Parts: sequence; structure tokens; C-alpha cells
Amino acid sequence: MEMALVALMGESDRLDAILAHELGHVALRHALERIIREYGYAFVVATIFQDAGTVSSIARHAPALVLTTVHSREAERESDAYAVGLLQRTGRS
Repeated sequence: MEMALVALMGESDRLDAILAHELGHVALRHALERIIREYGYAFVVATIFQDAGTVSSIARHAPALVLTTVHSREAERESDAYAVGLLQRTGRS
């Protein structure tokens, strides 16, 4: 599917913008913030009480949360701003 998207868009400014936006999510650690927000309290409590089962469960579910994360409007705006800056610094439209 990714190859079809690249073939469809070719070497375009739109593809550059999409990739820059997604890089913004990574650089700004939006997924990490979501994991901390969703599981942080449970992880701290489980660690304090040495509940290895809960800690293990959180560790197993964290990657799925990253893959299915839906970013807030604020996170989307931050990634857009990051993309604009990155595109400007690299001389792209």
C-alpha cells in the first residue's frame, strides 16, 4: 500500500509535506506522551507495589497504543508547524 501511495504521489510537494508532518509527531514525541498519559499512573503504582504482571501487561500493550494513537487537535497543529519549519529549512514548498 505504501508503494502505491508513493507511486500515486510521485516526487511531489504533497508527499514531502505528509512525511514532514508525520516526522513532527515522532520528533515531538506525541506517542510517548499518550503512553504516559494512558499508562503512567498504573505503571508507577504497579512498580511501587512490585506488581510484575501489570508492568508486563503495560509493556505488551504500549506498542499497540502507539500504532493506533489518535492525536489531539493540538498535536496535529504542532506537527503541522513542525512540518512547515522543516520544509522551509530544506528549501521545499
